[in-house]
Amino acid sequence: MRKRFVGFQFKALFLFLCTLVLCRSQLLAQPSVEIEGVIKNGTTGKAVKNQRMILVEPSKGMEEVSSAVSDGEGRFKFEKIQGPFFVVQTHYQGANYNQPVRPQERGLTQTDVTVYDAMTSDADVSVTRAQWRMLPEAGRLNIDEVFEVTNKTNPPRTLVRSDGTFKFPLPAGATLDAATLEESAGMPLPQTPREILAGKLYAIDHPIQPGRTRIGIRFNADYSSMSYAFSQKLAHTIREIDLFLPRDMQVNALIGLEKSSSDTPGYQVFVARNKRAGEDISVIVAGGSAPTGDSESGMGEEGEKSSVSQLPNAIGAIQVPLVGLLALLMLWALGFAAFQLREPSKKSEGLSPEKRQRFIEQKDYLVRRIIELDRRFESKEISERDYHLQRSRLKSKCAELMRRIHPAPARKREKTVV
Repeated sequence: MRKRFVGFQFKALFLFLCTLVLCRSQLLAQPSVEIEGVIKNGTTGKAVKNQRMILVEPSKGMEEVSSAVSDGEGRFKFEKIQGPFFVVQTHYQGANYNQPVRPQERGLTQTDVTVYDAMTSDADVSVTRAQWRMLPEAGRLNIDEVFEVTNKTNPPRTLVRSDGTFKFPLPAGATLDAATLEESAGMPLPQTPREILAGKLYAIDHPIQPGRTRIGIRFNADYSSMSYAFSQKLAHTIREIDLFLPRDMQVNALIGLEKSSSDTPGYQVFVARNKRAGEDISVIVAGGSAPTGDSESGMGEEGEKSSVSQLPNAIGAIQVPLVGLLALLMLWALGFAAFQLREPSKKSEGLSPEKRQRFIEQKDYLVRRIIELDRRFESKEISERDYHLQRSRLKSKCAELMRRIHPAPARKREKTVV
């Protein structure tokens, strides 16, 4: 039995090495391509000349691989490019603009970039919808909030403010866990909210571009007593608020919310309409458990399922880079032995597949946050002290998740059969 297993392990390693050699040869043989486009000002409709454009590669930690300057007609070009996926970036009037691009296998790939004049007035920027969800887990209560922000300026302009473009309150008794922002045609960008009122109010400084922006916030609170009093004072006027709670969760003392006549599978829904900034929303919840098989699913627009805690989640549509695929193959080949050596009775113990997948998604999210933090430090957007503090915290969380995803198995001595 052991000999067959060792033989299988070597076959797995051999398969991995063959795949590595094959993929490496394909990478070496990959022809270089060109990426060109035009940068224009969406406010004036005119081309933007003498604008510095950079090309970064997400699979290499947002490493800059090329740069160019637009000519008198706004044209720019990146030459001799190799890779499956890039992001064209530029900085204009205090705002960063990102345009994902997947080059064609050969020849020229066209991608245009639109920037906008900056403004400081938020009169035409509003929060049209908010979706909140609470899920208990291991003595903690995860609170996910997703806000849909609409910039209806005409002509279109980008909201840029030094005092924060989007403010959000901290629920009573909760701590901030993570934040992400997704623009209409962009990638999800991890954010580092800034505390502007100790224990009560935070702000995101990222500019709000014309169109729709989705901002996802995750909090967590102590739930060891299986009871939590949620309350917060709204920082914005919000047209629609939907609160999703597990069906078996008890709800008491509602303020500012009412029970919806239609629920969602696995959840009871509470709604609020046309709430003004400064109004209070509160509810006391007790008990409850995450809906089976839906620990990370919420409700999106028109009742469509979406990952509330991971929103914005457009990056899920980006294919896994080849480097990541090779890493997964290597982990599978080298870790297969530890998996097989477990006792059959132990296979049912440990993490459920749903929880393991949830931890993997959280780990990937933290890695993206570390990458974004490195980029912000390199561009001198944050101080060295804040950078090391935040990076240490993110790495600690990532390491803890890795320990939970891949726990060290208890190994038993076996008799050697002669």
